[in-house]
Amino acid sequence: MVKKSLKKVGFVLGCIFLLSILYAMYDHEMIKLKYGYTAPLMLDRDQFSEVPVRIDMGPRKIEEVHVSITDLYYLPKSHQIFFGLWYKKWQHRSNDFHNVFDVTLEDQDGRKYNYQSYAKMSGLLDRFQYRAVSYIDLSKIKKLYIIISIPEKNGDKVIVNNTKKIEVPIDGLGSLNP
Repeated sequence: MVKKSLKKVGFVLGCIFLLSILYAMYDHEMIKLKYGYTAPLMLDRDQFSEVPVRIDMGPRKIEEVHVSITDLYYLPKSHQIFFGLWYKKWQHRSNDFHNVFDVTLEDQDGRKYNYQSYAKMSGLLDRFQYRAVSYIDLSKIKKLYIIISIPEKNGDKVIVNNTKKIEVPIDGLGSLNP
């Protein structure tokens, strides 16, 4: 009787191990992006020689909007910031990719930077959004905020239910010269 129980436990553990390996193989790129092993960059040909400056965002999970954020990567010569957002597929079921999140960067003077490029990736359980914000010179900015909103369509109107404003730690980046 004990042998049968041990065989069942061994079989279950083996299945869990196999499923874990299959998940890691299927979502390998997603895992690297989510945990900072790969930077979420969308570079043009003339940007390959630029070295991105990493801006550590600290805790990654933003509970109010059910999203996580990667560290930010700034290209001083190109004046672009790159980052990624990811979320569980079942938490945001919008078919319209661009309207899952409205992301705006804002400086200390209230100037908004929302000229963005998008790209997406879907994994087994998660969706990942690459974001690039252009025309932003951090050498002239003292404080920077990321504002993440979730717009929802209510008839003909678009309303914003959840919004989170996060300060970006850019101390010491003002001395960057391209």
